[in-house]
Amino acid sequence: MSARRPALLVPVVVPFLLAVLLFLPATLGGKVLSASDLPRFAAPFLDQPAGAVPQNPLQFDAANVFEPDGLLVRRALREGRLPLWAPALSAGRPLLAAQQSAPLFPLTWLGVVGPFWETLAWIAVLELTLAALGTFLFAQSLGLSRGASLLGALTFGFGTYLIVWLMHPHAHAYVLLPWAFLASERLCRRGRVGDGAWLALVLGLAWLGGQPEAALLVTLAASGWTVSRLVGLERSLALRRGALAVAGLGVGLALSAVMLVPLLEALGVSLSTSRAGAPLPVKAALSVVFPEYWFRPGRPGGMAGPANFTERTLYVGVLPLLLAAGGLAAGGRPRGPKLFFAALAAVALLIAFDTGPVAALAAKLPGLDRINLSRCLALASFAIALLAAYGFEGLCGEASQRRRVLAVAAVLAVLPVLGVFAAHPGWLTVLPDGARRLLGNDTVGGADPIAVAAVLRWTVFAGVGLILLGLMVRGRARGTPAVAVACALVALDLITMGWDYNPAIDKGQAVPATLPPPLVEMRRLVAGGGRVVGIDALEPNTAPRWGLRDVRGHEQPTVRRTATLWSALGGSASVSTEAVSPSSPRTPALLDVFGARAVVLAPGTQSSLGADRTAYSGPDGIVLDHRSALPEAFVAYRWRRSRSLRQSVLLTALGGPGAAQAAPAIETTEAPPAGESRPPTSARILSRSDTVVRVAVRAAAPGRLVLLDTFYPGWTAEVDGRKTTIEAADAAFRAVAVPAGRHEVRFTYRPASVLIGGVLSLLALVTIVGTLVVDRRRARAG
Repeated sequence: MSARRPALLVPVVVPFLLAVLLFLPATLGGKVLSASDLPRFAAPFLDQPAGAVPQNPLQFDAANVFEPDGLLVRRALREGRLPLWAPALSAGRPLLAAQQSAPLFPLTWLGVVGPFWETLAWIAVLELTLAALGTFLFAQSLGLSRGASLLGALTFGFGTYLIVWLMHPHAHAYVLLPWAFLASERLCRRGRVGDGAWLALVLGLAWLGGQPEAALLVTLAASGWTVSRLVGLERSLALRRGALAVAGLGVGLALSAVMLVPLLEALGVSLSTSRAGAPLPVKAALSVVFPEYWFRPGRPGGMAGPANFTERTLYVGVLPLLLAAGGLAAGGRPRGPKLFFAALAAVALLIAFDTGPVAALAAKLPGLDRINLSRCLALASFAIALLAAYGFEGLCGEASQRRRVLAVAAVLAVLPVLGVFAAHPGWLTVLPDGARRLLGNDTVGGADPIAVAAVLRWTVFAGVGLILLGLMVRGRARGTPAVAVACALVALDLITMGWDYNPAIDKGQAVPATLPPPLVEMRRLVAGGGRVVGIDALEPNTAPRWGLRDVRGHEQPTVRRTATLWSALGGSASVSTEAVSPSSPRTPALLDVFGARAVVLAPGTQSSLGADRTAYSGPDGIVLDHRSALPEAFVAYRWRRSRSLRQSVLLTALGGPGAAQAAPAIETTEAPPAGESRPPTSARILSRSDTVVRVAVRAAAPGRLVLLDTFYPGWTAEVDGRKTTIEAADAAFRAVAVPAGRHEVRFTYRPASVLIGGVLSLLALVTIVGTLVVDRRRARAG
């Protein structure tokens, strides 16, 4: 055990220190690793100095979704409860089922027990360290030397594709990719039950990471590796260990059932959640060698290119790419793993880019037809890192093998440069400008000098790398010094490329000391109840940060009922979010039905809400008092009976806001009351939390209490402590029958899906822990 600890010191300490360096302004410089400067460039803030720009506009999901959701998760977990529901988004949306906040992923808990904003950088540091350490251990399990394993570890751990997704939940699954391969390798070699438990734990954590499609890619890749390793075993061993691997996968999925079962429930009542799209243009593959060819965020022109920088950029460093190609050509043993990683890289690239039949076929396969297959670049990054490790190992082989590595690396180093200048001979005239750009002079204008600088960057690192490889081939650089120089070159290459992509900002930008006047006015308008909406302002999920409830939301999956009604009333709805048209004549009715009492507009926005009173107008936004909005709870004494969601949507859209309140469309078997109709009366919200809403009712006659909260499975209702049925009202909302008189109605979110999933997860966790303990004792006894 004591020998093992020093052996792990370097692969833990080196990536950790490099990650601290990469995020230095946030780890040791007093800033926070956050994209929350982005909302400050839109109403109701607009308080940035003239000429200021966001550090990285491509991190809008982190700023507008993941960080606000992370604060909701933090509050819930600190109060000792699961973050099940987000009442401030849309008319209420499931939060646990949305998964992207990853509340049960262990690294998320750092932001729960510690200061939220300060821990974001350290979560990123630990993720990169985990990715690198897992790659190192896996490479070692394949028999690679410590030097080759460390180079592969740095290549994957600090590869650009992982770094650019660090602020997204995708990264949680990606950092566990090498650990899944390691667990699978041990299972195939030893066949111990404990190895199956480790595989279950890793895969379960990947599925708890908050991005199911990333977890699916990790699972498929690890499964492919398992099959490839079982093929060479004796049949009975292969069958037993294959069965153990399948059991590990099953227990791993069960471990994540507390989130997967609610997700499956959500998918059944949601719009299509397919994220499938066209593969990346083939020319985007140029980013493998020239990642800044079309600029990058944080520098002039950062949004240019065939696809945005985050999606397109697979960059693992110059030296690793040269070694990966050279290692494939060098031969040597064992060829099986190298061929697997070559195939994995090739298949991943063929699927991610628009290569024709392969990409088209993959997009039609069940399961893969609903995900963004460009994310296969994460698998390619890992595969190339392992091939680079094999290539570095080849430099320690026979002389002929070393020469082949060098020859192939030299050809690959020169070809991209020759190809670019052959296609653009005029670029030779802007070499000096490109060199100045490479040295940090960002004042160079035009696209050509920037592209030339990207080519020169490759040339510089390739030249230094070839010199190192030449010295190693000739035997003048060996052992620890050669490893240190190679790893230093890789680290310098990748850290300079990843530097400042993930913004480090002053904490005051994320947590302003005072709220701007528009937010203060909006909070005043809804102090007695009601929701808000932003039009070209106030991103939906950011509203809860300021104590507001937005009629829009940005979570997946989108609830079909609210999204369908939203669209029928003139709004636009996608698989994740809703938006409002400022000029549509239908917008006032849309906001009425969804109970939007306060509206914030960007300065100068022309809207169709001219009848609303202007409560505030200034350079940071305009706030309108939308008094015609329906109250968030009311009692209706007559209704229109509906037999389906489609009929409810039609009735509500045609009837307008007045009918939605006076005679809501109720999906019920009970006929409306006959006789004289009564005008609706208001009800009072006594209290509201994430999972409980208490409403005080004073009904003049038997009627329906309508609450403008989402009709969704798992909600139950009681009238004066007696259970009652919740019916769908006006397609999207909740209604319960109430008798005449004073009553208290209590809505509670107790989803059976979470209970069932929680029991499965608990059983899986007990199984994994118990198996590991027993396996450990048997190993010691043996």
